[in-house]
Amino acid sequence: MGKIVLSIFICSCLHLQARAQKAVLSTESTKVLYCSVDNEVSIAVPGYACAEIVLESADCTIKGEGCRYRLVPGDVPAAVLIIRAGKSRAVIDSMQVPVRSLPQSLSVKIASGKENRGPILEDAPFLISEEGPVPEALFRIAAFEVSLVRKDSILHQCRTKGSRFEAATISAIRQAQAGDRMLLEDIQILAPDQRKRLMSTVVYTFR
Repeated sequence: MGKIVLSIFICSCLHLQARAQKAVLSTESTKVLYCSVDNEVSIAVPGYACAEIVLESADCTIKGEGCRYRLVPGDVPAAVLIIRAGKSRAVIDSMQVPVRSLPQSLSVKIASGKENRGPILEDAPFLISEEGPVPEALFRIAAFEVSLVRKDSILHQCRTKGSRFEAATISAIRQAQAGDRMLLEDIQILAPDQRKRLMSTVVYTFR
């Protein structure tokens, strides 16, 4: 089962009860939970040690304790998370977190503009769905082959493990001329179920 890394910091927003605690949902890459996959969640409550708090939810399967949990939401539009004091069981705070299904349609982009138009990104290609960029904690690029081509000549070719361009590729990108092409082929992405999927070839033409 896949893992989606989230962090929930309880500090100053959503009001409930008990000591007038307020909550803010702050995450590394997204403000949602994803249905039927493992979402790693961290909780911090001002004035409470990790051993003094417990997370509950009728909308999720929960594993863990204290400040760190793994949540698997059911098929609900939002999950209600309740934070209790461990000994007294009093409610410290509560929040609703939207729940989404995994994206069904993904594509790879290598420029920051719409439809591969605009400045090229030198650090990495990225995944996008109908809803926008996809967090690496959800789906991530595991490997790809990059080629820079000028007319019929290959200027640079590199097999890359991971999602970031290597230093030699970045150097080649910076020396590219208008009309040169960059091809990403054999793009493998890692899904939350830890299975690899093969994406279509992406072509970018420098301006």
